[in-house]
Amino acid sequence: MTLRPLAGSQPAVVAFNEGQQTHTLTIDALGVDREFPPSDTQEFSLPLKKAGEFKVYCPVPPRQGDDGGAEGE
Repeated sequence: MTLRPLAGSQPAVVAFNEGQQTHTLTIDALGVDREFPPSDTQEFSLPLKKAGEFKVYCPVPPRQGDDGGAEGE
């Protein structure tokens, strides 16, 4: 998943872990690394100083029963 926000914006993020193990939402370029236990939902904003394209991922490898994917809008 990739974010393409505008400079000076504070995009709202709502993330939900549907898996059966703890996962993270990681954006290296912004210093974001949030942990999500199973069935956890978190809402937060990303204050941005510059426009750009930011890779969003979870470095936790999938295990049996988890699809290991990330979805976003």
